[in-house]
Amino acid sequence: MNLRTFTATQFREPMKRGMTHPFLVLATDDETDEELALVVKPNAGYSDRQEARACEIFSLLLARELGVPAVEPVIVTLPEGIEYGALDYGDFNGADYADLIRQSHGRNLATIHLGTDWKPWTATSPPRNISPELMDNAYAFDAMVQNNDRAADNPNMLWKGDELVTLDYDRSFAFLGVVTGSTPWREFLSRLMLDLHCLYPHIRKPLPPQFTCWFQALGRI
Repeated sequence: MNLRTFTATQFREPMKRGMTHPFLVLATDDETDEELALVVKPNAGYSDRQEARACEIFSLLLARELGVPAVEPVIVTLPEGIEYGALDYGDFNGADYADLIRQSHGRNLATIHLGTDWKPWTATSPPRNISPELMDNAYAFDAMVQNNDRAADNPNMLWKGDELVTLDYDRSFAFLGVVTGSTPWREFLSRLMLDLHCLYPHIRKPLPPQFTCWFQALGRI
């Protein structure tokens, strides 16, 4: 699956939260000239976790291929000079955004911004109209890609009506260095502490059958 490529034209604002200090830009599709809003996860925001970009791209593409709702990853070029739009955010959320962009000129990971009508998932009042299947699939997929970053206080999910979408897979494959050779998949599942996952209280129990079929497909059980 090819990633669409964009060129940023205008810095808009920092996002409210995110370890990589993501921010919103307007950008133009390099092939169609369509203008869209993108959430940029700048290269400099990954600091010493540069491999996390590859983990995130792969996980997002795999999720979408398997039918798990996830935001669309794209590549965006941050041209020289676009950082001037961020000069008013010199000390915001623990980052100097102009400097962050300056260190990230060139190609960066981004996702298509869904718009303000999508609401963040909250542990205290989960939406009632999200289907059990959607929640089962998202939960099972996080287990499959070893994503340990969807706790109750940090869901990294959005919803609208009966739709659910997952974000932020930069901490997927958290135990990649642990699972080698013939190590059974089930041996590290407990390390993910899946009972602390934000969806755990809402999934069907016993655990849905896609756990078994997805893990078997990976040759781990």
